[in-house]
Amino acid sequence: MMTAIPSADAAADDIVAVDEQVEKALLGQLKGIIFKFRTFNVNVPIQTLYPSSSLSLYLNPSHAAQSSLNSSFTSSHPHQDTSKNPALLSVSKQAQELLLRLVRSTSCWVTTNLDDMALLARRARRAATKKAAAPRLGGDDGVEVELAIPAHFRCPISLDLMRDPVTAPTGITYDRASIEAWLDTGRATCPVTHAALRHEDLVPNHATRRVIQDWCVANRSRGVERIPTPKIPLTHVHAADLLFDLADAARRHRHGGSRSRCAELVARVRALARDSERNRRCLASVGTARVLAAAFESIASEVAGGGDESVFEGVLAALVCVMPLDDEEAARTLASPTALGPLVGIAEHGTLAGRVNAVLAIKEVISCDGAAALLVTDLNKAHEIVDALVKMIKSPICPQATKAAMVATYHLARFDERVASRVAAAGLVPVLVESLVDADKSASEKALAVLDAVLASGEGRAVARAHALAVPVLVKKMFRVSDMGTELVVSALWRLGCNDEEVDVEEEAVTRCRVEALRVGAFQKLLLLLQVGCRDATKEKATELLKMLNRYKKGSECVDAVDFRGLNRLSS
Repeated sequence: MMTAIPSADAAADDIVAVDEQVEKALLGQLKGIIFKFRTFNVNVPIQTLYPSSSLSLYLNPSHAAQSSLNSSFTSSHPHQDTSKNPALLSVSKQAQELLLRLVRSTSCWVTTNLDDMALLARRARRAATKKAAAPRLGGDDGVEVELAIPAHFRCPISLDLMRDPVTAPTGITYDRASIEAWLDTGRATCPVTHAALRHEDLVPNHATRRVIQDWCVANRSRGVERIPTPKIPLTHVHAADLLFDLADAARRHRHGGSRSRCAELVARVRALARDSERNRRCLASVGTARVLAAAFESIASEVAGGGDESVFEGVLAALVCVMPLDDEEAARTLASPTALGPLVGIAEHGTLAGRVNAVLAIKEVISCDGAAALLVTDLNKAHEIVDALVKMIKSPICPQATKAAMVATYHLARFDERVASRVAAAGLVPVLVESLVDADKSASEKALAVLDAVLASGEGRAVARAHALAVPVLVKKMFRVSDMGTELVVSALWRLGCNDEEVDVEEEAVTRCRVEALRVGAFQKLLLLLQVGCRDATKEKATELLKMLNRYKKGSECVDAVDFRGLNRLSS
């Protein structure tokens, strides 16, 4: 079945006349409309924001259509009197007029996807905004006249002037940014014809691009800027040749060859990867990560001997640009002692950019399957990595590096209790507890994961029990971060509340943690968690915690209701 998204000019005319509040209500109604094409008429079931309403609309004749729309709106709002609410009646009429205009002017448009309906509404709004901001000319009578952009210069997806037109095998021309964004969402089809479409099928339409540029130049006096000539996208052949030259230059560099050639090629790879997502995918598909990791390892020996680190950090920066590392061979190469030692050295003593890139690379290596378990076999090397990561967390450079360091620390600490003890001895527990006070949800979840892993060691539990904010902050984070965050809080509280059988711990410290948890409302939250549901492991820990706290419960305490905002039912 042929499907085409129509122009939104007609819809834009209606939406322009509606204020912001009415427009939101109108778009909300349009999101629930499903168009189905039939041979001689169009059947439109109206599904409004009220799920109980579902009526059919036949647009032949138009009088029946209008009456059906009126009855649909009335039945979907049984408790609303439109005569007493002019705003509600206004929204209804505008929705009806817009719907009729859309259907009458788009008889070739067929879709059964609600997202497409919402997409049309967004396009109409965008078209209205651009229409208001479009260049206007002074007519002979002094009245401003809008400069119309030719229809074949507009992208069918964004309805904007195409800056880098590309043609699909179906013959439809799109703007490259719009069609690649469409394909990146997982829709491997042409938006107009629904035929199969891939990134590799797109061909630059130089003729259309030159015509558009000529039109821009001809209308420069009217406020139209000339679109720049787009860069040529990277091809697999070009990428493969570039990597071959890079591997050869890295090999020559190791044996005393020219450093400038290697640095030039590395900078070229980095620039191409950062230029566009398409280039990054192209480089990743031909094994760029593997080549860069090998080059990193080959140059590492020279850096260890006191060589120049500029090329070394340049290779690392290019490697970060092609992450995540989907290539297991590249991860194993970076995890080798030859490459990992200099990588940790850069994370501790490199430049600011080098330290950030090193931490991101360490996170990628440790996150790979089995890499953390392999690293902890060499305890001295694991301790060096932990020290570098803890330094990054305690003295943050940027949020991205801090979160990456937390992820890497978590993977290392959860595999070996000795590594967790090292993290606690490095003084990370107080830093994590204090960071939870005002951290965002993403950082809070990662900090809770690291804290729970560190509390698996006796040293970590001892430090946390001695911290006055540990228990109150943990309880406060329940139901406030995410489902995973809540489960991590329960696990951390369970570790703090349990007696350490293998470590000589004062009973007073454990009792103080239990009483503090009860005082700040942990009992009520744990009961609520069991009611809404959670995983079996979390349920067992919550039950044990309730039994511990019940011994110290003397009366019914209250808890702030704001702690339960955004609570979702968890799947067991």
